[in-house]
Amino acid sequence: DIELDSLKHSKTQFNSVLSDLEDEYDIIFLDCPPGITLLSENIFNSSDIILVPVIPTTLSVRTYLMLLQFFKKHKLDQSKIHPFFSMVEIRKSMHQDAISNMKSNITNFLGAQIPYRSNVEKMGVYRMPLNDFEPFSPAAFAYSVLWKEVQQIN
Repeated sequence: DIELDSLKHSKTQFNSVLSDLEDEYDIIFLDCPPGITLLSENIFNSSDIILVPVIPTTLSVRTYLMLLQFFKKHKLDQSKIHPFFSMVEIRKSMHQDAISNMKSNITNFLGAQIPYRSNVEKMGVYRMPLNDFEPFSPAAFAYSVLWKEVQQIN
């Protein structure tokens, strides 16, 4: 953020970094920390698709709505944003209610729901995709569903 801030046109500088990689890669994934910073603004401007994991809780839903407001305020393309539910515990009534409410009020929610499972957290420990160490788990299936949906976007 500090380095980007010191550059002219700091909100679009990331485009030049990504354009240098265009010939080498078909797809580039950027995993961003939560929050809106100069780096995230650059990523918003540079991305074709923005996947937003939303935990089906009040706080996470509010955070998602704040992201939408940020896009409106800064006249960014909201059609890039594609939320999906993550860390879902379907046996919790709060999660069921949040999912039902969000799906009825927000039309672009993807159908995939990533379940809350310990093997999802192990991806960071093992430093590999879930399909590499538990390919037949419900969470691996959910990620496959998500990927199929993402491929249909563009």
